[in-house]
Amino acid sequence: MLDTQLLVDVARQVFEGQKTVTMPSGTARVTTTSKQGLRKVEFSAGDERLVGIEQNPHTASRWARLAREGHQVMQFRDARTGAYVAVVVDGKVTLYPRQKAS
Repeated sequence: MLDTQLLVDVARQVFEGQKTVTMPSGTARVTTTSKQGLRKVEFSAGDERLVGIEQNPHTASRWARLAREGHQVMQFRDARTGAYVAVVVDGKVTLYPRQKAS
């Protein structure tokens, strides 16, 4: 189970412009993606390895529309599978349904 407060805290620190995110499990460096220059952070959350990435406002998704409107949108995905697990918009978490491995 994901710690939703941890996701909120990570997103908040990234959008505050922190270069390093501080969590109970340690710290993680905020980097940027090579093509779009979006802020990104990779960190551990319990047994999971997650990547938080700032929403690209130049796509056609509803999350991108919110980012274009000035909302702070960060997507979180599983670093191993690449599957998106949650999104944080202005401090509110939406969890995505998890697919069972076959």
